[in-house]
Amino acid sequence: MSDSDTLEAFEIRVWKQNMGHRITFVYNPPRNKPDLDCLIQDWNKRSIILGDFNAHSTRWGYRQSCVIGKLMEDFIDSSEIDCIENDGGQPTFLSFGGASSHPDLLLTHPNLSPHINHSLLAPPDDNNDKALDQIVFGIKECALACISRGHVKNAKLFWNDNLQLLKEDRDRARLAAEISGQLQDCVTLRQKNAALRKAILQAKRTSYQTFLEDLDYRKNGQKAFKFVSALNGKRIQASKQPIEISGKL
Repeated sequence: MSDSDTLEAFEIRVWKQNMGHRITFVYNPPRNKPDLDCLIQDWNKRSIILGDFNAHSTRWGYRQSCVIGKLMEDFIDSSEIDCIENDGGQPTFLSFGGASSHPDLLLTHPNLSPHINHSLLAPPDDNNDKALDQIVFGIKECALACISRGHVKNAKLFWNDNLQLLKEDRDRARLAAEISGQLQDCVTLRQKNAALRKAILQAKRTSYQTFLEDLDYRKNGQKAFKFVSALNGKRIQASKQPIEISGKL
């Protein structure tokens, strides 16, 4: 989200052990007086806000407090918010001239504060690419854990727990039919196989419908045309010509 005061923020939801957490990343341009109240809408005990507020305050190591810093102080004092300092109060920004400052803050709900360990990913004088490497590594680990069977290339996005149970039932029926060779076991195998195929078809249809519902031709133009090309069996390029309706662009 981005409000009229040019405060920029985006929010993600993460889950750990079936517990949802709301994490908001913020950037406030220098000398901008932000609308901080918009950050604590639906504020709860599992909410976290972090980012560059450009708010100078003696509370977090600046020699003097500026207007934005005092605004942040009042915001923290008047709300159910704790400001968690990093280990040792290390600076979070280093300029090329050698100066250092502390524009980045971590804010949490008081109920969550005892469980927060705030530390920098890399020492200030170290290679900052290590922080990015850690983030990318975490994203890859999460993606591998969420993709079915852990295979990126052969992932079946429509696969679910119900299909897995039906497949296991089919496999057991196949084993019984192969061992006994009896007619009844063969009939059971055909029934289990038919039920699995029907469930797979329904799951694929549901996945397909969800894909179409979420497809935004304004934001996902290339993705949309690639999908349509695959359906038609030929390559279709997105037209760059303006669209005219009733003689108007």
